[in-house]
Amino acid sequence: MKYLILIALSLVIISCENNTTEPYESNLYLQLSTSQTEVNTGDEVQIDVQITECSEPIFAISMQIEFDNTILNFTESQNESEFFGDNCIIFFQGTEGIIYSSVSLMQNEEQVSGVGTLFSLTFASVAAGTSELNILLNEIKVYDEEGNTIEIDNIQTENIQINVN
Repeated sequence: MKYLILIALSLVIISCENNTTEPYESNLYLQLSTSQTEVNTGDEVQIDVQITECSEPIFAISMQIEFDNTILNFTESQNESEFFGDNCIIFFQGTEGIIYSSVSLMQNEEQVSGVGTLFSLTFASVAAGTSELNILLNEIKVYDEEGNTIEIDNIQTENIQINVN
C-alpha cells in the first residue's frame, strides 16, 4: 500500500511538471481606415485610427502619423474617443507631413483594453497623386495610470493609401 501511494504521488508530480503554460504575450494592433480611398482634388476625407486589438489595459497612447503634405492637408481632428470613452483628453499637432497625437484618460479613470476607434482625422485633398498614411511604428508609446511606459510584446499597424484625382 505504501508503494502504491508513492507511485501515485510520483505520477501526480510528474504530470504537474509537464504542464507548462505559454508566457502571456501582449498585443496592440492599430489600423487606419476610411470609407473613401479615392477622392477628387478639393474633397475632404476622414481617416479613423482604430485599435483592433489591445490585450493590455492602457491609460494613454501617443503616436505619429506620416502623410504626403503635397497631396493631403491635415485640417481637423475629432476630440472624441470611442476606445477611451468620454473622460479622455486628446491632443493633436500637425506639422510638415506628420501628425503628433496623444490620447489619455483623465485622472482616476480605469485603464482600458479591447477594441474601438481611438480618434478621427480630416484631410483636404490639395493635389492629384497618391499619399500613404503611415503610423510610425517606432513612435508608438503606451502608458499606464502612473505615466510609466508599458512594454507591449507585439505592436502591429495597418496603414492606408489615398488616391487623389
